[in-house]
Amino acid sequence: MAPGMELNRMHAIETLSDKGQIAVVFGRPYKNILALKKCLRMCRSHLHWFERNLPKKAFETVFEAIEEGYIRHVETIKFLRGIDDKVNESFRNEFLKFKQDVLSHDIESELRVICDSSIASRVHGRYIYTEDEENQPVFIKLPPLNSLRANQWDTILTDTSEIPPFPEFWDSGLDIQHAWNEIKRRLNEYLERRAEILEEQARALRSRLGETGSP
Repeated sequence: MAPGMELNRMHAIETLSDKGQIAVVFGRPYKNILALKKCLRMCRSHLHWFERNLPKKAFETVFEAIEEGYIRHVETIKFLRGIDDKVNESFRNEFLKFKQDVLSHDIESELRVICDSSIASRVHGRYIYTEDEENQPVFIKLPPLNSLRANQWDTILTDTSEIPPFPEFWDSGLDIQHAWNEIKRRLNEYLERRAEILEEQARALRSRLGETGSP
């Protein structure tokens, strides 16, 4: 792409914020993270983050926003994610450290894991639920955090009504602090099922290759 065309595209993308969108600009990771923090600045009362494959980086991003004063009027934070092999002791410990640290800002936090894959698989995006200064609901649809820090184009949507109902999914999750033994049991079942599926796929592939190679 010619330099002039690239500059024109950057200008067009960056002005999307006037239409309920904030650009995630190629090659501008600091600007992109700052844009997310500015979105978090509008949060009042609560901040609910729902992402099926929620990364540990989400804790760091939210904590930085609290420490830097972007999040100032939130009393509770809830994270919700699906079950996968990233839900391990390291992930749990990272959240518990986050939970302890945000208490110094008078913020309560919880994290739940949806252990039923048929429920978690209904959601493919990343969503933040909160309220504004007038106690009106605010919904934000996020791109992957990796795209904010990497060389990818994407968009943060700040004006969206098509969003999964958080309470319904929250009620289906298990608390990572207090129900850890049950989560681990369900995780083992999930990993065993996945291993069986992978083995079946491998057998099917070997069978097809054998048929292809037959004289």
